[in-house]
Amino acid sequence: EDAAWRTVAFSADRAEGVAAFNEKRKPQWPGV
Repeated sequence: EDAAWRTVAFSADRAEGVAAFNEKRKPQWPGV
């Protein structure tokens, strides 16, 4: 569980999700 969390926590998708939320826009998922 801890390893899975670390994989997601430092991913580009997470960074994009947070940025999109802060900018009130839809995310453009780079990992998809």
